[in-house]
Amino acid sequence: MQSSQKSLNTARKSIIITLKKVSISKHTNQKTSLNEIIYVACNIFHWKLVKNIKINIEAPEKYPLHCDQNLLIQCFSNLILNVLSYAFLGRDEERNIDILLSKTIKNEEAFYQVVFKDNSIGISKDNIDKIFDPFHTSNRQIGAGLGLSIVYNAMKFSLHGDISVQSQLGEGTRFTLDIPIKGR
Repeated sequence: MQSSQKSLNTARKSIIITLKKVSISKHTNQKTSLNEIIYVACNIFHWKLVKNIKINIEAPEKYPLHCDQNLLIQCFSNLILNVLSYAFLGRDEERNIDILLSKTIKNEEAFYQVVFKDNSIGISKDNIDKIFDPFHTSNRQIGAGLGLSIVYNAMKFSLHGDISVQSQLGEGTRFTLDIPIKGR
């Protein structure tokens, strides 16, 4: 039994190393817009939105960007899938996902800020500090616990941006992603 646990831990460490390498590997940068990437990511799940979940996108202008479009689509898709899979479990009232795009300045550097905000069941204080850890999940029947870890590593190491989360049980969750504008 101990040898199988040791093998499992070795496999887990190997997968974590591989995930980190994938998230920082060379990606293809191309001209696009943040608006287009958001719409593509949302359209991936249009069939799942029949569950009375409404996605509202607030983008007051077009946000041109030179980046790895596929990597950002994967990040946004993972966030949306996470909300669709976990956030509204046992919640029957109106379900909303608001996606807000804006520009911000941090430490004299310009960023596009993308906020994913929902009116979900929220994330407990016990889980909030672990949600970006590989293999952390609140429900093994739904997922393996890799989606948010992939988003975190891609944001931090490939896109050189930032991601943070705030949540209140019973009120909802807010993910904030800061994507550097430079190089557009």
